[in-house]
Amino acid sequence: MYDKKVNVVMSVYKPNIEYFKKQLISIDSQTYENIEVLIWNDCPEETLDYEFIKSCIKRFDVKIFQAKENLGYVKAFEKLTDIANAEYIAYCDQDDIWLSDKIEIQVASLVENKAVLATCDRMIIDENDNITVNSIRHDKKEREACWSSGDDITKYAIFSCYSIGMATVVRADIAKACIPFPLETAHDKWLTMCSSYMGKVCFVDKTLVKYRRHSSNESGVLSKITSKEEYYKERVDCAYRLTDIFLKKFPDFKDKYEVSEFAKARYEKNIFKIFKYRYLSPTIAKAEIVLKFMPNFIFRRMIAR
Repeated sequence: MYDKKVNVVMSVYKPNIEYFKKQLISIDSQTYENIEVLIWNDCPEETLDYEFIKSCIKRFDVKIFQAKENLGYVKAFEKLTDIANAEYIAYCDQDDIWLSDKIEIQVASLVENKAVLATCDRMIIDENDNITVNSIRHDKKEREACWSSGDDITKYAIFSCYSIGMATVVRADIAKACIPFPLETAHDKWLTMCSSYMGKVCFVDKTLVKYRRHSSNESGVLSKITSKEEYYKERVDCAYRLTDIFLKKFPDFKDKYEVSEFAKARYEKNIFKIFKYRYLSPTIAKAEIVLKFMPNFIFRRMIAR
């Protein structure tokens, strides 16, 4: 198993040095032996301190790529995926912490299950490394946190994220087949939905990562949303376009009618059809049925909390 090379790919933008250091050290502490780290600095105005990085990652080779223009994290990870030359790609954020056996366990799961993508459970930590949630899988009841290896999650993963980036390891040929990454969604969601269509995906029921939640996080359903209009534009309209992109890439997808109808219902704010196809994402369906009748000033107050 150890002869299979893994590229750990990380896109960074003005990282918090203390968080960045902890993430780098956790990579260096991996029990898996055949790793090469690829870092994309997406801030054209600033360079990364190579000596600092090498003081944190001593066991593995590190390559740093400097952006000439800011690409944003989706296209930055697309670049890294294209550059990668290993058999597996492990996606990594700049401020989380990995447990030492993360890569070893996930690669073993990929090999044993003959899978194309492996994700894992995660705990949540705050700005001071305090654990606020011991296990997402056992804390939440939603399908996206509780699925099992071998499940056909494709039609559900089009609408909800079933593998967050820092918990995701993908077979490199599959990840490269997902290029280009559309801007309508995050790289991890796109990789998961496409990988599930192209092969078997697996869930490692172990907490192998510490996901840091703080005020600067880019992710979140309501991140950077300030009004109902913005929500529909940035979440619903994008999901409608994303579904179209996916179905054009995979025109033989067996569940294309269902996902197309649900995406269209959301786009048209048709609550009857949203309700009909609610099984594709019960959380989204419930929220958008309520949102249809919610005054904008109440929505603004809700997200301001």
